[in-house]
Amino acid sequence: MTIELNAPKLEHILHFKMKIETKTGLLISTGRTIGRIGGIDAENVSIKKEYICGDNKKILVKVPYIPGSSLKGRMRSLLELSLNLPLYSTDKKIWAHTPSKDVYKTLVSDDKLGIEEFLKVIDQYKLNKLFGYSSFGINEIVELIEDQQQKMNNQNQGPSGTTQPSQDRPDPTQPKENPPSTAQQPPGKLSSTQQNKPDYVSILQRLTPTLLLVDDFFVETKYVCNIYQRNGTVSFDDFVEEKNENRIDRITAMADPRTILRVKPGVRFEGKISLLIFENMFKNENIKSKQDIKEELKKYLELILKGLSLVEATYIGASGSRGYGRVKFVDIQVSLTKILDSMVKEEEIDGGKEFKDLNELKNSLDEIMEKIIKDLNIQPNKGT
Repeated sequence: MTIELNAPKLEHILHFKMKIETKTGLLISTGRTIGRIGGIDAENVSIKKEYICGDNKKILVKVPYIPGSSLKGRMRSLLELSLNLPLYSTDKKIWAHTPSKDVYKTLVSDDKLGIEEFLKVIDQYKLNKLFGYSSFGINEIVELIEDQQQKMNNQNQGPSGTTQPSQDRPDPTQPKENPPSTAQQPPGKLSSTQQNKPDYVSILQRLTPTLLLVDDFFVETKYVCNIYQRNGTVSFDDFVEEKNENRIDRITAMADPRTILRVKPGVRFEGKISLLIFENMFKNENIKSKQDIKEELKKYLELILKGLSLVEATYIGASGSRGYGRVKFVDIQVSLTKILDSMVKEEEIDGGKEFKDLNELKNSLDEIMEKIIKDLNIQPNKGT
């Protein structure tokens, strides 16, 4: 059997440009600082960034930002909880739905996730394809494919007098209440037991890189320029506030006062989230029409929107249980980057229409899907 291994074909990139507005104070901390007595103990991550305001006036401003890794990680962890996915661990201390070959599956035994189960898990849950999964050796899946093909070849030989492999022989010590049929299986077909095994060739051909790209979100240009036009200058203090806290040890009653420099409510950040659309995402035997392709892609988009909605319903960053990190996603625009033969071209969907929030975007998802699908050069699988 010949298996061609090609790079997955990137068809389009779907972008969601959006703003994040803080509803309460926000802290994505740089870690506890070491400084002068009475100074700030922790502050939000920040960076110096150039903005252009009015008459091409360039200003360099220190601004807080929301790392893409923080938003992506928060989305993933909340989706794991909402979908009730199986958890794995490398050390039996930290458990998460991060499938990898040879991670522990259970708390009290040493059962580990083998390569077969690992491949089934990453193929079964779209979350793993969306956010990424651990790497593995290609030689391991090749061995599984060769073993599966060998069993198929043996099955095709039928009752020709050749000796079957020892592992396929019935155990003479076991009762024969339901003896297996002696009828020859059709060519290319596996026995019912073997059919429970996944098609590793198909899984291999459906594998893609991580589908979800999440940018860092920086303070919105309009927000910065409004401050500049109003005050004639912009500083870090325009985006942050000091919050004094005190933690009391319940055993010793010792106080631990600290000062937090967090992003103030009402600050707006801007950035984008992108979905890579590969041709082989739709190489599934159940996808036989354009409508099936649309429904499959829609599941990925709904998963993204659900993750963002869960962030809105909870928090992002530190001290969420104490009221920090409440945010809202607003002013969302959708665009599509087409991968053409000679160039890459980005086009706005619906003329750059802004959806005011996630609910409005979700209600328009079917219309957006129609516009995306008609441009996809992907052929559905032929019916059997």
